[in-house]
Amino acid sequence: EKAPGHLDARADDFDKQIDAALRDGDGAALQNLDADLGRELWCHDVPALQALGAAATGSVEAQVHYADDPFGVQY
Repeated sequence: EKAPGHLDARADDFDKQIDAALRDGDGAALQNLDADLGRELWCHDVPALQALGAAATGSVEAQVHYADDPFGVQY
């Protein structure tokens, strides 16, 4: 727990939110990601995901080819 970036209990739900939004092509869910929480969890891509959400208007088909956390970090 003293190591930088130690396991944070909030990370699993945050990762699941991102995964579901991407799989569903849900632009609104991407736009509504909590940027402050993302920074706390070292997810520095939240602004890019929010921009993607803003660009994803209407019906969007999406595929996630890989989603796993083999080393304790979601890829």
